[in-house]
Amino acid sequence: MLKQTNEIKHIFKNIRSELIYVGLFSLFINLLMLTPPLYMLQLYDRVVVSRSGETLLLLTLLVVSMFLVMGLLEFVRTRLMLRMGDKLDSLLKNRVFDAMLNMSLTDKSVGSQPLADLNYIRQFASSQSVSAIFDFPWVFIYLGVLFL
Repeated sequence: MLKQTNEIKHIFKNIRSELIYVGLFSLFINLLMLTPPLYMLQLYDRVVVSRSGETLLLLTLLVVSMFLVMGLLEFVRTRLMLRMGDKLDSLLKNRVFDAMLNMSLTDKSVGSQPLADLNYIRQFASSQSVSAIFDFPWVFIYLGVLFL
Protein backbone atom coordinates (compact mmCIF):
# COMPACT_ATOMS: atom_id res chain seq x y z
CA MET A 1 0.00 0.00 0.00
CA LEU A 2 2.82 2.38 0.81
CA LYS A 3 4.43 1.74 -2.58
CA GLN A 4 1.15 2.57 -4.34
CA THR A 5 0.86 5.81 -2.35
CA ASN A 6 4.41 6.75 -3.32
CA GLU A 7 3.64 6.00 -6.98
CA ILE A 8 0.55 8.22 -6.88
CA LYS A 9 2.55 11.01 -5.20
CA HIS A 10 5.23 10.62 -7.86
CA ILE A 11 2.65 10.88 -10.65
CA PHE A 12 1.02 13.99 -9.18
CA LYS A 13 4.44 15.51 -8.57
CA ASN A 14 5.24 15.06 -12.27
CA ILE A 15 2.01 16.68 -13.50
CA ARG A 16 1.88 19.39 -10.81
CA SER A 17 3.26 22.11 -13.08
CA GLU A 18 0.61 21.38 -15.72
CA LEU A 19 -2.11 21.49 -13.06
CA ILE A 20 -0.83 24.83 -11.77
CA TYR A 21 -0.73 26.31 -15.27
CA VAL A 22 -4.22 24.99 -16.06
CA GLY A 23 -5.40 26.65 -12.84
CA LEU A 24 -3.78 29.96 -13.77
CA PHE A 25 -5.24 29.90 -17.25
CA SER A 26 -8.63 29.07 -15.74
CA LEU A 27 -8.29 32.10 -13.46
CA PHE A 28 -7.75 34.46 -16.38
CA ILE A 29 -10.36 32.77 -18.58
CA ASN A 30 -12.96 33.08 -15.86
CA LEU A 31 -12.07 36.70 -15.21
CA LEU A 32 -12.57 37.36 -18.91
CA MET A 33 -15.96 35.62 -18.71
CA LEU A 34 -17.12 38.68 -16.80
CA THR A 35 -16.58 40.77 -19.94
CA PRO A 36 -20.14 40.53 -21.40
CA PRO A 37 -21.96 41.66 -18.24
CA LEU A 38 -19.49 44.49 -17.72
CA TYR A 39 -19.87 45.47 -21.37
CA MET A 40 -23.64 45.62 -21.02
CA LEU A 41 -23.37 47.67 -17.84
CA GLN A 42 -21.08 50.16 -19.55
CA LEU A 43 -23.25 50.18 -22.63
CA TYR A 44 -26.38 51.13 -20.73
CA ASP A 45 -24.57 53.45 -18.33
CA ARG A 46 -22.39 55.39 -20.77
CA VAL A 47 -23.45 54.84 -24.38
CA VAL A 48 -27.22 54.95 -24.13
CA VAL A 49 -27.19 58.04 -21.89
CA SER A 50 -24.65 60.02 -23.93
CA ARG A 51 -25.58 58.56 -27.35
CA SER A 52 -21.86 58.42 -28.11
CA GLY A 53 -20.99 56.30 -31.12
CA GLU A 54 -17.28 56.62 -30.41
CA THR A 55 -17.70 55.18 -26.94
CA LEU A 56 -19.74 52.30 -28.35
CA LEU A 57 -17.08 51.59 -30.97
CA LEU A 58 -14.25 51.68 -28.44
CA LEU A 59 -16.10 49.48 -25.95
CA THR A 60 -16.98 47.00 -28.67
CA LEU A 61 -13.39 46.82 -29.92
CA LEU A 62 -12.21 46.31 -26.36
CA VAL A 63 -14.70 43.48 -25.80
CA VAL A 64 -13.83 41.79 -29.10
CA SER A 65 -10.13 41.92 -28.20
CA MET A 66 -10.92 40.45 -24.77
CA PHE A 67 -12.82 37.60 -26.44
CA LEU A 68 -9.85 36.95 -28.71
CA VAL A 69 -7.53 36.79 -25.69
CA MET A 70 -10.00 34.48 -23.94
CA GLY A 71 -10.07 32.18 -26.98
CA LEU A 72 -6.28 32.11 -27.08
CA LEU A 73 -6.10 31.29 -23.37
CA GLU A 74 -8.69 28.54 -23.82
CA PHE A 75 -6.63 27.09 -26.69
CA VAL A 76 -3.45 27.09 -24.57
CA ARG A 77 -5.29 25.55 -21.61
CA THR A 78 -6.60 22.76 -23.85
CA ARG A 79 -3.10 22.11 -25.18
CA LEU A 80 -1.79 21.95 -21.61
CA MET A 81 -4.43 19.41 -20.67
CA LEU A 82 -3.55 17.31 -23.72
CA ARG A 83 0.10 17.42 -22.67
CA MET A 84 -0.90 16.43 -19.15
CA GLY A 85 -2.85 13.44 -20.51
CA ASP A 86 0.12 12.35 -22.58
CA LYS A 87 2.43 12.70 -19.60
CA LEU A 88 0.07 10.59 -17.47
CA ASP A 89 0.03 7.98 -20.23
CA SER A 90 3.81 7.85 -20.41
CA LEU A 91 4.13 7.64 -16.61
CA LEU A 92 1.60 4.81 -16.26
CA LYS A 93 2.10 2.70 -19.38
CA ASN A 94 5.13 0.75 -18.08
CA ARG A 95 3.31 -0.05 -14.85
CA VAL A 96 0.23 -1.17 -16.81
CA PHE A 97 2.28 -3.35 -19.16
CA ASP A 98 4.08 -4.97 -16.21
CA ALA A 99 0.78 -5.61 -14.46
CA MET A 100 -0.70 -7.10 -17.65
CA LEU A 101 2.30 -9.37 -18.05
CA ASN A 102 2.12 -10.55 -14.45
CA MET A 103 -1.62 -11.12 -14.70
CA SER A 104 -1.29 -13.03 -17.95
CA LEU A 105 1.16 -15.41 -16.31
CA THR A 106 -1.40 -16.38 -13.69
CA ASP A 107 -4.66 -15.82 -15.58
CA LYS A 108 -4.93 -16.43 -19.31
CA SER A 109 -8.10 -14.34 -19.77
CA VAL A 110 -6.62 -10.92 -19.00
CA GLY A 111 -7.15 -9.35 -22.41
CA SER A 112 -6.45 -5.73 -23.19
CA GLN A 113 -8.77 -4.16 -20.62
CA PRO A 114 -5.91 -2.52 -18.64
CA LEU A 115 -4.77 -0.73 -21.81
CA ALA A 116 -8.32 0.48 -22.42
CA ASP A 117 -8.47 1.73 -18.82
CA LEU A 118 -5.21 3.61 -19.30
CA ASN A 119 -6.65 5.16 -22.44
CA TYR A 120 -9.74 6.26 -20.48
CA ILE A 121 -7.53 7.90 -17.85
CA ARG A 122 -5.57 9.74 -20.52
CA GLN A 123 -8.76 10.88 -22.24
CA PHE A 124 -10.24 12.09 -18.95
CA ALA A 125 -7.09 14.04 -18.06
CA SER A 126 -7.24 15.87 -21.38
CA SER A 127 -11.02 16.35 -21.47
CA GLN A 128 -13.22 19.30 -20.66
CA SER A 129 -14.16 17.63 -17.37
CA VAL A 130 -10.86 18.71 -15.84
CA SER A 131 -11.38 22.29 -16.98
CA ALA A 132 -14.90 22.16 -15.51
CA ILE A 133 -13.37 21.17 -12.18
CA PHE A 134 -11.11 24.22 -12.34
CA ASP A 135 -14.03 26.45 -13.42
CA PHE A 136 -16.43 25.31 -10.69
CA PRO A 137 -15.21 27.64 -7.89
CA TRP A 138 -15.97 30.61 -10.12
CA VAL A 139 -19.70 29.86 -10.01
CA PHE A 140 -19.89 31.51 -6.59
CA ILE A 141 -18.07 34.61 -7.83
CA TYR A 142 -20.47 34.88 -10.79
CA LEU A 143 -23.45 34.52 -8.47
CA GLY A 144 -22.01 37.28 -6.30
CA VAL A 145 -21.57 39.55 -9.31
CA LEU A 146 -25.13 38.82 -10.44
CA PHE A 147 -26.39 39.62 -6.96
CA LEU A 148 -24.60 42.99 -7.02
